[in-house]
Amino acid sequence: KIRQKFGIHNDEIAVISTRTLNPIHDVFLTIKSIPHVLEKRKNVKFIIASDGSERKDMEDYVLSNNLQENVIFPGYMTMEQMVAYLNAADIYISSSKADAGLAASTAEAMSVGLPVLVSNNSENSFWVENAGLLFEDGDAKGISECILKLIDKPELAMRFGENGRSKILKDN
Repeated sequence: KIRQKFGIHNDEIAVISTRTLNPIHDVFLTIKSIPHVLEKRKNVKFIIASDGSERKDMEDYVLSNNLQENVIFPGYMTMEQMVAYLNAADIYISSSKADAGLAASTAEAMSVGLPVLVSNNSENSFWVENAGLLFEDGDAKGISECILKLIDKPELAMRFGENGRSKILKDN
């Protein structure tokens, strides 16, 4: 229903971020990766869930870069809604500058079987081992390359999703 609501077709890839739209979570970095992804693949939609102090600036960036056909800002949502959005997505991303252990939002994405892309900081390398890809803090191009890798290798994305779900069931 979520994909239908926002016109995300079956042949399109939905990338979701559920981190707050505040400086510490650096979702703006994810948004800055979008033009590079769309240069290579037009069939990608980005769901920027949640809300925060940077939302207006992000929306302005999307408009000024003519990305509004590929970016959705559904706003803050309940846990039930969040689960529905995660289940509608194909890839999860967190470009947070810092995490304490495993971020709840990353654990939630892993629990529904999404491959995850996360910043290489904190304990993320431990948690996403064999469940996703890491990119360096502040590296928008690295984010886009990770997204494109998972799109180009759907079997890898599926394996990461399965591994992530197993890790959450076992360790979290």
